[in-house]
Amino acid sequence: KHHKKRTMQEEGEVLLFRNPTSASAVFVSNIEQNITHADLCEIFGEYGLIFEVVLFKVETKTYNFCIVRYYCKAAAVAAIKYTNGAVLNGVPCRVHFAKPGKDRDGELPLNRSMELINSYLGFNQWCTSLLQLNEVLAEDIMNTDLDRDLKEKGLQSRSR
Repeated sequence: KHHKKRTMQEEGEVLLFRNPTSASAVFVSNIEQNITHADLCEIFGEYGLIFEVVLFKVETKTYNFCIVRYYCKAAAVAAIKYTNGAVLNGVPCRVHFAKPGKDRDGELPLNRSMELINSYLGFNQWCTSLLQLNEVLAEDIMNTDLDRDLKEKGLQSRSR
C-alpha cells in the first residue's frame, strides 16, 4: 500500500537545476516480472518528481530490479521509507539507496528545467500571477499619475 505523497516544501529541499546525483537514486529489487516501466513511474512518482526509471529485466531470473532517480534526495528518502517491503503484485520489494556511481555533471537541459518548474512551482499559474501583479502595479502607477495630474489642475478622478 502506498502512503501520502510528500512535497519538497514539506522537506525544505532546494533544487539547483543541475543533473541529479546518485544521492537521489534508489535501487529497487525483487520486482515481479509483470511490473512495467509505467507501473514503476506511477508507484514511485508518488514521492517526488522522477528524473528517470531504468528497469532491468533479466529473463533468467524470477524477479527484476530497477533504479529510480529523483530530482531531489528528499523524494528518495520518502520512497525508501514508504515502499521498502511494500507488496507489488503479490511480491514484497526491497528499496534502498543506490550505490554511488558516476554522476552526470552539469546543468539540466532546458526541457528538464521546465519539467521541474512546472511540477514544483506550477509555472503557468505562477506566470499568470506575476502578469496579474504587474497589471495591478501598472494600474496603480497610472492611477497615481492620473490623480496627481488631476489634483494639479484642481479636479478629481471619476473613479473615486
